[in-house]
Amino acid sequence: MGLFDVVGDAWDGVTSVASDAWDGVTHVAGEAWDGVTSAAGWVGDRLGDAWGWIADHWKTIAAVAIGTVVFVAVATFAPELLPGLFALAREEVRGTPAVLGAVDEALAGMERHEFLIAAPALRLAFNFFPPREKLDIAKAVLGIHDSSEIDPRWLTKPEIAPEVAHAGMQIDAETDERAKRYGL
Repeated sequence: MGLFDVVGDAWDGVTSVASDAWDGVTHVAGEAWDGVTSAAGWVGDRLGDAWGWIADHWKTIAAVAIGTVVFVAVATFAPELLPGLFALAREEVRGTPAVLGAVDEALAGMERHEFLIAAPALRLAFNFFPPREKLDIAKAVLGIHDSSEIDPRWLTKPEIAPEVAHAGMQIDAETDERAKRYGL
């Protein structure tokens, strides 16, 4: 066996090993690529599922987002925002439990003096609703508090004792007098 035979046999051995190695690399790379595409397909399917869920539940998501914004606005800034909110978003206030719940929660979290300051703005805010819608809101509020035994009409037209109404009118008259005295 001559030198060329030895070199030829060595070359055949190297190319055979290299070919086997290349086959192994391409096989592993192919499986890796299949894994990547499979993972990408799985991620794509999950994203599609997520977008589908969002499309199916967008009203709920929007209601929760609106409710959160309303809660922060009412609790942080001022209930004076409510008349504008109720005027512009009447349907959302009436028909979206998250919005009404956020308003209720923000008002319930107020201190007594804060609530008394907010009362005129609240009265104005609820004046944007006709009587039937006020009744619907009253029912929803009672539902929030699990108070179905209370007649919702009581919330829209509470009975006020004549002496309480008279005392309120006296306070209004005294306030008007003091405002005039100080030029307000």
